[in-house]
Amino acid sequence: MIALFDNLKRHLPFSILDNESLELIENNAQIAYYPKDTLLINENVIPSTFFFIIKGIVEAKEHEVLIDIYHHDDVFGGIELIKKQPSGYQYRVNEELICYEIPKKVFLELCQNNSEFKNYFFSSILERITMLKERKENAKMADMMLTRVDNTILHSACVVDHSMPIIDAIRKMENENAVALLVKNESGYGIVTDANMRKYILHE
Repeated sequence: MIALFDNLKRHLPFSILDNESLELIENNAQIAYYPKDTLLINENVIPSTFFFIIKGIVEAKEHEVLIDIYHHDDVFGGIELIKKQPSGYQYRVNEELICYEIPKKVFLELCQNNSEFKNYFFSSILERITMLKERKENAKMADMMLTRVDNTILHSACVVDHSMPIIDAIRKMENENAVALLVKNESGYGIVTDANMRKYILHE
């Protein structure tokens, strides 16, 4: 179930977990299919499973009043399991459902070993959006730190001889869209930036 492992790592609250916890889910989760109108969790009943939707739609209703809708990559059943309390809603399949079912025992073990994972189920929508944003930014920063310098961000050096007139050197920089010159002289090479150029012109 490599696909499950990789998929979980991309989505909250599973992205909070370490690889060992994700492997625990992978080793115990089952894929299930339910046709439309299947009652998954009834009112006043404690669920025995934590659900993660792969495909389909589930509606949560209280006395026939629509409370929430769950679809691709959504989870439900967590709060009831954590609080060990009967559900206040009916969870019914509105569009044929394919999902992962994580056993109650495994889910509660994950909550016991990871308070951040447990607290996620009691967080507000705003808090969840903030968590998602922070994790995306952290992932982006990690990618940047691991990225190698390659030819896509390197530019050819703009090399001039030390005898070249300033105005010609500036034109060469503009033509080559360079921000610095590599100046060849008798002792080797030196660097002159566009800032150096501006300072020189202003003080001449």
